[in-house]
Amino acid sequence: MASEKIVAEPGPDNVGLSDRVSHLEGAYGHLATKADLAELKADLTAAIAAQTRWLAGLVLASAAAAAGVVIAVDRLAG
Repeated sequence: MASEKIVAEPGPDNVGLSDRVSHLEGAYGHLATKADLAELKADLTAAIAAQTRWLAGLVLASAAAAAGVVIAVDRLAG
């Protein structure tokens, strides 16, 4: 009696295994794959590098402009 296997018939209250698996497979279609994540990582790395270059250029230009203002004020006042 302990070795008997009870198998329920599919019905409205008992969904069959294939239905359950197909439901689970369909539920994960919106999740990212490893390839999607690798592509996203490459895109983000490129975007951050471009943003860093712009920021560095802006900082250098601002420092040069500030130095120019300081030199102009020193020559005019001095």
